[in-house]
Amino acid sequence: PALARAGGNEAPLRGLRVIDLGPFTAGPLTARYLADMGAEVIKIEPPGGERSRGWQPRVAHSSHYFANYNCGKRSVELDLGTPEGAAALRALVGSADVFVQNLKPGALGKLGIDLDAIAAAQPRLVICSISGYGRTAPPDAALDMVVQAGAGLMALVDGPTASGPLKTGFSYGDLTAAHVAAFAILAALVERDRSGHGQTIDVAMHDALVWLTQLGWPGIAAPSFAIDGDNTGWTLRVAGEEPVAVLEVAATVNGDDARRRGTLRPVRAGAEGAWQVLASPLRWREAPADVGSFVAVAGADNVRACAAQFI
Repeated sequence: PALARAGGNEAPLRGLRVIDLGPFTAGPLTARYLADMGAEVIKIEPPGGERSRGWQPRVAHSSHYFANYNCGKRSVELDLGTPEGAAALRALVGSADVFVQNLKPGALGKLGIDLDAIAAAQPRLVICSISGYGRTAPPDAALDMVVQAGAGLMALVDGPTASGPLKTGFSYGDLTAAHVAAFAILAALVERDRSGHGQTIDVAMHDALVWLTQLGWPGIAAPSFAIDGDNTGWTLRVAGEEPVAVLEVAATVNGDDARRRGTLRPVRAGAEGAWQVLASPLRWREAPADVGSFVAVAGADNVRACAAQFI
């Protein structure tokens, strides 16, 4: 049934179907936002349910963590390692308007599920993939702490005695990526209404966190806005794994991941000035969001406004 809204208005995404594939936070939270706005969200879970259903705190065998990111959704258990399960997923996606997935890059291919083939067969479908470093990146571990370290965020979080970098108190990378993904999906649906075509969206936690770090740039001594920066930083060992570099912001925006993703873009500022600014973390394959090529001088368009060219 349609969700009621104040004043008798129906939920804005009523009538849209979303398939939600993937565990834990980033993908499920993205889909939960869409469910809150009235979309029918079908969560795909492995046999026995997603692992986070067993996480504490629990009430009456129900996990608060799972409830927070998955309330308002339908649930379908599928064993995607079997031909029958994979076929059922493809059939469900075939009935959908939006497909959200946050499996590790390459995982769907191992299950015989080809996102490019799905997009070609369903031109109106909006596909959103969320990962640590983007769909084209190596399938590195995308633990939130690892991405925080690599994105430079931890270098901006001082401990009580300023003794070194710290992880934020909650999963900033997962949560920020979910906000970016939901925004990108809504924009893609608007574009679909106009053009009749869907979009393939590629959201990276690393992009989202680098976007956040710009708030800390004025306090960084290194030349954060330069093309070439100082690649020094701390190291962090996570759960017995190999040390992970904790980078300063300047090093992050000039690192391999940022270069591969085109994170910095040149922008003209006035007649002679120029800045390097962050590209949008919204990445659409078919119609990518892009940075404007200039910063307007104050009042630059006054004449056009007076001539009613904006009306």
